[in-house]
Amino acid sequence: MPARAAFATGRHVHDIGYWDNAIGYDGAVPGWGHALQGAGVTVESVGKLHYQNDEAPAGFDAEHLPMNLYNGHGMVWGSVRDPLPSQAPHGKRMLGPYIGPGESTYTRYDGSVTAAAQRWLQTHANDGQPWCLFVGLVAPHFPLVVPQPYLDHYSIAHLKPRKLHPETGYQRHPWIQREHDFLPSEEQFAERRAI
Repeated sequence: MPARAAFATGRHVHDIGYWDNAIGYDGAVPGWGHALQGAGVTVESVGKLHYQNDEAPAGFDAEHLPMNLYNGHGMVWGSVRDPLPSQAPHGKRMLGPYIGPGESTYTRYDGSVTAAAQRWLQTHANDGQPWCLFVGLVAPHFPLVVPQPYLDHYSIAHLKPRKLHPETGYQRHPWIQREHDFLPSEEQFAERRAI
């Protein structure tokens, strides 16, 4: 969420106050979309924004197939710092019950977003008016499921070793270590990297 707000506004998080994954961008701090709208440019989006909600004045004239925060709130669990959480949210694995080849609601959503973006471009790209189209896809994202043809591009056996790993002497921040503790086995972690 902080990264999305920073990209939307071109400003540092400490200047705009979207501190963590619980706070979604709501358009209160004007962003690039607002600037383009002010210059008479049509600004629309297709797909995932993950902003506060569909009604937030985020700088788009229209949002097609928007995916924003559920009930306007992000991952509050990720904001907990003291004490560190002792279990994954809702007692579930953070990466989902399955990692590997296949289809998910997110891969199907991304297919719909891609098709909608293509239709939008065919309709608007050559109409002689200035425009900007933001396209937001979900994947790669939990659950780490990807159609087999895309997974076939990456051989798990040939992936380079992870950098900044405790086995090489790197010490993780306690929060990062706790989050890692909720992740799957090293074997599943390798598959996660391929996806």
